Amino acid sequence: MKTAPMKIDKNIPLPTHKKGAGKPNKYPFADMEVGDSFAIAVDENANVLNTRCSLHSSANSWAKYNKKNCSFKTQVTTDNGETYIRIWRIAYRQKNP
Repeated sequence: MKTAPMKIDKNIPLPTHKKGAGKPNKYPFADMEVGDSFAIAVDENANVLNTRCSLHSSANSWAKYNKKNCSFKTQVTTDNGETYIRIWRIAYRQKNP
């Protein structure tokens, strides 16, 4: 199979769009200080572990992307038959050398 020759373009600038630019944050990580927390309700049909992992991953990605020296802790709780995932912003713990 023979392919057509590719046309090479010159002086085309790279896009300046950043990942997630202009997209509103789903969670209020930017407004949180160490010790602050918020809870999200888990839909009864949702997998709690997957939702918890997704929330924790979102928090860590936000911290890395925004160059914040912090960490997050999640906990699954139940209140009046409703399941919630609470997430706290905690001080960053450095690993022992």
